[in-house]
Amino acid sequence: MSIQDAIKRAKARQPETFVVDVQIGDEASSIVLTEVAGSEWNDLVAYCPARPHNVEDAKCGFDPGALLRRYPVDHVTIDGQLPSSEEWLDVLALLPASSFADLGVALWGLHELEPRKRLLAAVKKKESAVHG
Repeated sequence: MSIQDAIKRAKARQPETFVVDVQIGDEASSIVLTEVAGSEWNDLVAYCPARPHNVEDAKCGFDPGALLRRYPVDHVTIDGQLPSSEEWLDVLALLPASSFADLGVALWGLHELEPRKRLLAAVKKKESAVHG
């Protein structure tokens, strides 16, 4: 495959999404997080480094709370609606700790774990094509 073909395929790939059920007040809501490009993700992580001596941050390699507050709202829906930046920050402020933690884990999975799984699958596919 040529470099140009690889670029075309990568651009055509639909970003992954992850649904997280959360509690906002006494109501259950579904937040859908949509993957951002790898370069944008790296920038977000650089702005939100793991805090020293914070076990949760150490697990994922970044400060999930800070990253959630910076996450682009055009990559978030809440019960099918695109929130404004202000609404997103309000929702985050109202979430219980468990829902907030679930969103942080979802972002890690969406941008760190799932791309690694796709890479492993692609390598296996390539090796089987080469080795029959």
